[in-house]
Amino acid sequence: MATPAVEGRLNAVIQTPSHCGSSELPAFAQHGVGTISADGQITMIEQSHQRSEAYGLDRNMSPDYAPVRGDALSTVLDRNRSLYVHALPVMETLYEQIINTHNLIVLTDSNGLILHSLGDSDFMAKADRVALQTGVAWSEESKGTNAIGTALVERHPRSSLHHADVGTHGQHDRRP
Repeated sequence: MATPAVEGRLNAVIQTPSHCGSSELPAFAQHGVGTISADGQITMIEQSHQRSEAYGLDRNMSPDYAPVRGDALSTVLDRNRSLYVHALPVMETLYEQIINTHNLIVLTDSNGLILHSLGDSDFMAKADRVALQTGVAWSEESKGTNAIGTALVERHPRSSLHHADVGTHGQHDRRP
């Protein structure tokens, strides 16, 4: 029997604690994300900022962080059941590798709606405060530049987008 097509994306969203200085960040997070590269190419973050502006998002707006609930959430979860079933073992294996690191693994649908997340219980409480919880949509169209939405548009998973680099278009204090 053929495996059904699975639509969506497993995004590993890594939050760097705010008390870390840039010298404490992993090498991949210390390089020119959010700038123009040495050869004049616009970076992924700059492209995301441009898309956010094209979507009509204002840097001063306050996005809606309310999760989808009730029947609407049930419908989305049912529609993505196959994705969830296939991704859960991978998420659990990855979680075993990041236990006690204050990181979070997020599964979204193809529109950036969070279907499931795994992380340390103390970090999950923090994640809920910044709307990284089941039912919250993180598409670039709805929230602007953010790790989840940008990974979906770029069709390339991001292990990290540093907090300082994504802050724009409605991101205020709630950034994945």
